[in-house]
Formats: sequence, structure tokens, C-alpha cells
Amino acid sequence: MTRDFRQAPAVALLGVFLLNVIGCGVDVDVPKRAPTAAEIKGWSDRRLTAMEKAVRDKDWKLPSRVSGLIRYLRGLEINVTIGPGQEFKNTQEAVQALDTVIVRLEGWYNESRTRREGDSDADRAKLQAILDEAKKVLKNVKVQNPR
Repeated sequence: MTRDFRQAPAVALLGVFLLNVIGCGVDVDVPKRAPTAAEIKGWSDRRLTAMEKAVRDKDWKLPSRVSGLIRYLRGLEINVTIGPGQEFKNTQEAVQALDTVIVRLEGWYNESRTRREGDSDADRAKLQAILDEAKKVLKNVKVQNPR
């Protein structure tokens, strides 16, 4: 008895299609209220503190943690604003400062992908300097409530 393997891709494609159709009815859990500015600021502080701990602990997952921080900061950019007594003159300047930190984090992440061995002390020191810059930028901006 011989089997016709030309039908296998069609069967696999049909299976994937059916799984996608079945998953379309899934509800999304939307929060009851938008987060406050203080909550958003607290999340930023906790993320940076966790990153600094990972640097100190020589966490081997440091590059993936950096990519998560990059995604978080990119999402935070849309909520940045300034207020009285802030270092930045306008919102655009604050967002540009945050974007500069993001670009430096992306550079560190891309360099980490080309290393054959784990991060060295010099690599972690460079990342810590970028994190210090991120803390300074985030300290000098306000985060507005998302709409």
C-alpha cells in the first residue's frame, strides 16, 4: 500500500486554517480603567531596577531582557510629556532623549548578538551606563495618562 504524500501540505494548511478560525472567538481581557501616571512611572522604575539587578547578577538572559526593556520604552514614548521645572524644553525634546537611550540599548543588544561568549564585565559596564542615562531621562519627564 502506497501513500500519496502530495496531499500532506494541503492537510497541514487546512489544519492551521482551522486552528486560526477556532481561535478567533477568544475575548481580550481589557482593564476596567486606564493606568495612572504614577503607576506608569512605577513600572518604569521597577523595570530599570530589575535590569540593574540582572547586570549585577551577570544574568545570562541579559540580551533578551534588554530587548524587553526596549519594547517597553518604545511604548512609553507615546505617553511622555513635560511639566514645570523639567530639564527638557518641550515634549519633542523629551521624546528625543528617550529615543536616544532606546537607540543605545538597541546598539548594545545588536552587539550582544554577535558575541561568541557571554557578556564581559566591560559589556555589563557599558549597559549600566546606558541604564543610568535612561534613569536620568525618565526622572526628568512626566508620563501622562494614556487615553
